Amino acid sequence: MPGTVTRECSAPQAALFQRNEWKLVTVGPDWVRIHPPESETPISPSGPTVYQATVEHVAPQTAGVMAEPACEDEVVKLFYDAIASFTPFG
Repeated sequence: MPGTVTRECSAPQAALFQRNEWKLVTVGPDWVRIHPPESETPISPSGPTVYQATVEHVAPQTAGVMAEPACEDEVVKLFYDAIASFTPFG
């Protein structure tokens, strides 16, 4: 079943997700699209700001640009347990 998951993330993660917004990542058999991170302030490397990162479960082989490998690693670190619980498409 398609869905979205949002988690708090660090400023470096938010900056990476911002560079890769709307790009795709594969995590095992699952494909996810990275949404732009959200915050009440601009992304800055320091400070107490909380950032929200969101990924969306999409159908396999969805057309689009793949995210950089470092972004895939951070998606796995932050969202793996949620992505693993997505219901497969089909």
